[in-house]
Amino acid sequence: MSDPYAPAMTSGMHQLADEVHDTVMALSPLEASVLGDHRFDAMLPDVSPAGRAAAREALGRLDDRVAALDDRVLTRDERVTADVARHTIAQARHELDDKYVRTAAGPIASGAGIGSPVSALLATLPKVALTNPEQARDHLTRCGRIPDWLEATESQLRSGVATGCVPAARLVALTIRQLDRYLGTPISDDPLRRAPSGGTGDPGRWRAALADIVDTRIRPALRRHRDVLADEIAPAARRDAEVGLVH
Repeated sequence: MSDPYAPAMTSGMHQLADEVHDTVMALSPLEASVLGDHRFDAMLPDVSPAGRAAAREALGRLDDRVAALDDRVLTRDERVTADVARHTIAQARHELDDKYVRTAAGPIASGAGIGSPVSALLATLPKVALTNPEQARDHLTRCGRIPDWLEATESQLRSGVATGCVPAARLVALTIRQLDRYLGTPISDDPLRRAPSGGTGDPGRWRAALADIVDTRIRPALRRHRDVLADEIAPAARRDAEVGLVH
């Protein structure tokens, strides 16, 4: 049954808008999960150079299709949707830029436009709602992938140091402080352990599996990540006198 409140758009416009949405959600699986799109619950953002290159190509093809639209034959609702699609694609492409990725070391809560992946992880993962066994299994899979994912983000930060594309020192310091607060939390109170267990089938067994992943894999990986920031990234980071586009 059609939605009587849906904007009046042609099927072609609907399809293109859906493709843009699906592509961006796949590139931002944590955000997708929080928004209730559970297709990507087992995934983490692909921050590898090859992954980002493939994503830029996919977004470029979508951008070309949106640019080819003839505004003269679009309805008002379609023009609005096309504008939103253009903005969404542009923002996603910006976040895939090498300079953005290699300087992404500030905490999300700092208000910085360049938030670190680890900060986004800590802020987002505890908010994911799980309502059935498949989502619960995918959540465990995602959590198990976090250590390798953190290594990939560290590789990008190291590439930034090697090429002189480094984050601001005060943002690195804030992220280190955020990680220190997290790591100083007793394991029993770890927010990553507190994912809702509704629909997991066997809550006790599922929580035990999650606790094991958090305690033996995620927390050590986050401790290593904290040390990488402190020992490798912070010494090379930009000081307050080196801010702005010229640096």
